Amino acid sequence: MRALTVFAVVAVMVVKAFATDYNVLAKKAERFYEQQEWASASAMYELMLDANPVEAVTYSKAIISASMRGDTIVQQELMNKALEYHVPFDSVFTAVERESILLGRSEAYVGFMELVKRSTPWLSRTIDGYLLRYYTFRCNGEKMIEYSTKMLDGIPDNTEFMTLLAKGYVYDNQIDKAMVVYKRILQINPDDYNSVLELGSYNYVRFKEYPDESEYKLEAIEYLKRAMSMRATPYVDALLKELEK
Repeated sequence: MRALTVFAVVAVMVVKAFATDYNVLAKKAERFYEQQEWASASAMYELMLDANPVEAVTYSKAIISASMRGDTIVQQELMNKALEYHVPFDSVFTAVERESILLGRSEAYVGFMELVKRSTPWLSRTIDGYLLRYYTFRCNGEKMIEYSTKMLDGIPDNTEFMTLLAKGYVYDNQIDKAMVVYKRILQINPDDYNSVLELGSYNYVRFKEYPDESEYKLEAIEYLKRAMSMRATPYVDALLKELEK
C-alpha cells in the first residue's frame, strides 16, 4: 500500500512538472507570436506540439508562424502531423482562418488551404467548400463564381451553391447571368423566395430604365406577386402598387 502511495505521489509530481514546463512554453510562444517574431514562435509551438500533439489552436498558430516565414514545407508537415494524431481537419482549417483574420493577413489562410489541396488531393473538395465560404464572407464575386462552379461540378442541382453562384455574378456586375441562375433555381425549387424576389426586383429596375419595354413590367409584376404570396412585405407591396398604377 505504501509503495502504491509513493508511486501516486511521484506521478502527481511528474504531471505537475510537465504542466509547468508546457505552460512556460505556451507563454513564450504567445509572446513571440504577439511580437511577430515568427522563427522563435515556430520553434516554441513545435515544442508544444511535440508534448501535446492534439490541440488545433496550437497547430493554427504554428502554421501561421511558418506561413509568415514563407515556409511551405513546415506548414505541410504540421498538417500531416495533425492528421496523424486524428485532429479534425476542419478544426485546424477554422482555427487557421480565425488567426489569419485576427492578424489582418488573410492571404496566409488562402495560401495554406491551397497548399493542402495540392498535397492532399482527397481534401480538395472540402477545401473548395471552405474557400467558397471564405470568399463569400469577403464578397469576392470572381472567386465566388470560381468556387461555386467547382462545387456544382459534383452536384449540379444544389440550390445552395447555385445561390452563391448567382450572388457572385451580382458582386462581379454580371447581373444578367445571375438572373439566369435564379431562374434555374426556381426550376428546381419553385418556392425559393430569394430567387423570386431577386427576379422581381431585377425586372422592376429594368422597367424603370426602359419603360417602353413592357415585358420587364409584366415579369416584375409576376415575380413580385409570387413574392407577396410567399411573404408579404411593405417593400414588395410598394413596388407592385407603383407597377400597377
